[in-house]
Amino acid sequence: MKLFIYTEKIKGKFNQAMRFFDRDPERIELRATRDWNLILSFFIFINIIIMIASTLFFFSVNNRELLPVSELSADSMSRLDKDKVQKAAKAIVEKERVFQELLNSPIKVVDPSL
Repeated sequence: MKLFIYTEKIKGKFNQAMRFFDRDPERIELRATRDWNLILSFFIFINIIIMIASTLFFFSVNNRELLPVSELSADSMSRLDKDKVQKAAKAIVEKERVFQELLNSPIKVVDPSL
């Protein structure tokens, strides 16, 4: 019996909540101004929150609180692998040479009708 009373209370609350979404054509009120005001207010509120968060993020990065930057010391420079650095530099020079070669070479157009 107690379970039946409890389910009746739940059904009553559910029906009360569902009346808000009732789509009965005779009971529908068209209040577009209210709806658009709610939508506009929501997006203005979200934009203000985003602007505050981005400003706080900017100032925390600007003050180096969020992303600290440390200066390079001579010890950290000695840990670099010189062979890998030279290999990377050679690859960059080779890419620059190929780019200049392609840039300065004449265009080879193949005529498909021949």
